[in-house]
Amino acid sequence: RRRLYLPALCRFVSNESNGGQGEDGWPKSTWLRAQTERALSGVAGLSGETAARALLAQLDSALRCTDLPDPKAREHTDSLARRLAREASPYSGEQERMLMKGPCVELLSLSGQPYSTVSQTALIVSMSEGCAFFAHRKATPEFAAAAAGAAAARPPVG
Repeated sequence: RRRLYLPALCRFVSNESNGGQGEDGWPKSTWLRAQTERALSGVAGLSGETAARALLAQLDSALRCTDLPDPKAREHTDSLARRLAREASPYSGEQERMLMKGPCVELLSLSGQPYSTVSQTALIVSMSEGCAFFAHRKATPEFAAAAAGAAAARPPVG
């Protein structure tokens, strides 16, 4: 059996203009890439739809994450948010930080308009089956409540 993935093909796109690649990629994209590579090792013996479903199940909590658990990633997020606010963004440093702090953006106000994650999409290509699996979910109230519950369950940082 062929492996489900090639690490170089793990791509993540959030709201960043460079598609999450390079040194200006948002820490949440870098973190989610690492979580995906870890989850991929957990489905190494599987292929096709079975592997795709198992991978999505393993990634569920990472996709619902509203605040990165890694202190270094949070520091990088804060620094990048301040720089973007100074150089290229119509938003304040705090608003930029809120956009970047996790893969699932909690409801906030940007320029007087509500903003949050409204959907998440995954495309998984199975080399062994020669096909792709597409998954999409809308951020329903249940999705938002689960994300908020995950955030509340994390121990305080400090």
